[in-house]
Amino acid sequence: MRAMMRLVAAAAAVVFATAAPGAAQNYDARHQVRTGVFGQWGIIRGDARLPASVQDYSFSTLAVGVTAGIEQVRKESWSYGIEIDGAVHSGEEINGPARYGVNYSTSLRLRAGRHIAPDVLWYGTLGLGALGAEIRVNSRIDPPINKTFSTKAGFIIGTGIERDFGPGVWFAEYLFANYRAHGIQNERVFFDSNSHMLRLGVKFKVGHDHYHDDILDRIGRR
Repeated sequence: MRAMMRLVAAAAAVVFATAAPGAAQNYDARHQVRTGVFGQWGIIRGDARLPASVQDYSFSTLAVGVTAGIEQVRKESWSYGIEIDGAVHSGEEINGPARYGVNYSTSLRLRAGRHIAPDVLWYGTLGLGALGAEIRVNSRIDPPINKTFSTKAGFIIGTGIERDFGPGVWFAEYLFANYRAHGIQNERVFFDSNSHMLRLGVKFKVGHDHYHDDILDRIGRR
């Protein structure tokens, strides 16, 4: 998990270093730094081995998050890049003596896609992710298991589509994540999770040149 967080920190440093003053990009530059926000709906599923039983759980979550990345844009063909994101979640399920929930998620992913139109990109993405999972077990179990928080690592794969509108892009994205099985409380509780996520959001280009956009409008080249 420490290695995952170091990768995220390194990617963030590259993004913000590239976005520093003086690194402004042209309105149609192939190399783009982007930052944005998104809303997310998802389903968390998994199973847990408790001291007295084995349970399946499934519940929906709502989340809001932020994203940042670097993209090499080739409007006539392929585009590719790297992206980091993080989101805070709400949602839980109560199943017998246990309560399952999730607090946050984060990922570091590679992207590659094909432009199906000059301003429309269809892409695939894959990488590493982490999920902040929470479990609380009723004190009837002896000895009791109180509220326990655990960060679970895993892989993420997905696809999406984005449309360029000048200073930024709108995007819609589907992601599937599978997080490795994880033991807590001296291995007395053992559980794993996977998630299906749908995102809608917007990303803005850092250093976008609005003046050139105005020129394009006036001369009818848009």
